[in-house]
Amino acid sequence: MRVRGEPLVVSIQRSTTADAVAGHLASGLLIDRDRVVVPGPLDWLEDLAAPFLVLLASKLRDGSGVVERIGVDQASVIGLRDRPDDVVAFLELLHPAQHRPTYTGEFAPEAVTDLVVAGSAIWPALRDVGAVREPVWDRPLTEMLETVVEWERQLRRTLVLDRKFVTRETIGIDICCWFGCKTCDPDSPWWR
Repeated sequence: MRVRGEPLVVSIQRSTTADAVAGHLASGLLIDRDRVVVPGPLDWLEDLAAPFLVLLASKLRDGSGVVERIGVDQASVIGLRDRPDDVVAFLELLHPAQHRPTYTGEFAPEAVTDLVVAGSAIWPALRDVGAVREPVWDRPLTEMLETVVEWERQLRRTLVLDRKFVTRETIGIDICCWFGCKTCDPDSPWWR
């Protein structure tokens, strides 16, 4: 399933914090289903004691939210040694996101080089050649992350289906269905 909710929030989060507001470290853009780009400064990336992940969240037309928290396989930092704050990080996700990437345009790498050589910072150079765009949100990021917290609470409430029975007579059939037995699934190879 690919999700096209708007607007897409991409938040780098402390993986040890469940609250999306408290865990926010930086914002980024989903440029491919398994890649995120994050502009500097990247001090959060240098803290080896602070594990992080990528939170992707968007609002669907019906008002509900889709939230993903995906680990990072590798982070590549690109920048110039003489300008340590002028960096971008490309994060490779552990698995593809359900969300569709935000806008990424066609661009010529030489154009980025030309702008950086002329004195531009890397992120503005990427923006100016059409490789990335700034996220467009209808509310401040903190408010959007507060909404994400509520979406995650709602998703958690619907995660567990309570199937505790008052009588003992039907519990075996309900358990059988999880094993794919013949009562619930007559075509199951388990009984053949």
